[in-house]
Amino acid sequence: MMDKHTFGASIFALLSVLSSSAYAGVPVHPGDNLQSLVDQSPNGTEFDLKAGFIIVKRSFQKTTIPLSKMWVPCWMDKETAYAFIYDDAIRHPSNVTIAGLTIQHYTAPNRRGAILGMNTRNWQVSNSEIRSNGWAGVECGPGMQVFGNYVHDNGAAGIVGYLATGSIIDNNEVAYNNTSYLDPNTADGSSSGIKFVQSNNVIVRNNNVHSNYYAPGIWFDADNTNALTDSNYVWSNGWSGIVIEVSPSAIVRNNMIAGNGIAYGYGTPGITGAGILLSASSNVRVYNNNVWYNQNGIVGIEQNRGAGSQGTWYLRYNYVHDNNVSLFSGATGLTADNGDNAIFTDNIFWNNTYYLRPDGHPLEWNGVRMNSFQWAQTHGPTEKFIFQAY
Repeated sequence: MMDKHTFGASIFALLSVLSSSAYAGVPVHPGDNLQSLVDQSPNGTEFDLKAGFIIVKRSFQKTTIPLSKMWVPCWMDKETAYAFIYDDAIRHPSNVTIAGLTIQHYTAPNRRGAILGMNTRNWQVSNSEIRSNGWAGVECGPGMQVFGNYVHDNGAAGIVGYLATGSIIDNNEVAYNNTSYLDPNTADGSSSGIKFVQSNNVIVRNNNVHSNYYAPGIWFDADNTNALTDSNYVWSNGWSGIVIEVSPSAIVRNNMIAGNGIAYGYGTPGITGAGILLSASSNVRVYNNNVWYNQNGIVGIEQNRGAGSQGTWYLRYNYVHDNNVSLFSGATGLTADNGDNAIFTDNIFWNNTYYLRPDGHPLEWNGVRMNSFQWAQTHGPTEKFIFQAY
């Protein structure tokens, strides 16, 4: 946190993303005052950042507040589509650093971010406040690193990625997104705190993801492979907490997942309010998570969803172990929408601890709602139960 002294001469650098010959925006050269140019320009102005370092300096007084909510040195506030965008004349512009900014009120269209990293390589977005933009705050490209940001109150999503292989999302606060209350079940359903599609080897770790309206907290949807969701705090999101949907070979570990699917009264009844939801995904390991008081606990659903790059999407060979699951409503377990009972032999729940009411049937397997005794008979002695009165 900042102290009560003046936060002075804050300096950050932006590397050029646009070519000098093919782009007609207002040129910003090394040594120019970018903040002054932004302040003087009308809405809709675009800027051509030339190669090198663009330095911004500003001093201001601020009392002690959380780092995630502090004011930052430079404001980018323009009613145009994007704050940062690649130039089509440059194939895969790379190694751009965006830091220390407040980026707001950009009208990014459907499934796009105010920072448009699609078709880029290895950008970094850090220590910025990204808020109140049209669709998403940040759209990742391959190798993008997004860390130390406060991403909030965007129209549909906080951070998204499509074909964003190798992205790392680390130590961000992602909150209050989907201010448009878009339904994640629709064809355009990207409403979320963090969502990736068709991206391999993505890491989402150490983030505080909360209070995203009628939306999942962290969502891997459609043909992601080898996703790692590690050590996040995911709480009070209106839909499920963490969703692995038609995405094989993921790991979900060491997360604290609490109060999802019931926040604000927008939680959808049934399995979509799960703390962790596996939907037609295979070879997923779910372990060492604390899953507390969500609409449902850890749930897998089998559906006919077609195929992707790794073959048919189905709920197979998942290993759910060493988790703590507390339920005051809903269920933990598996369900088959398509009648495929193979899921009940090909997926394993092992050595989990459940905190339950002693008189309930909160465990679901092969179409049967079970009590703790029935569940233990089905899954063996490693499954543990602690009974609580609510």
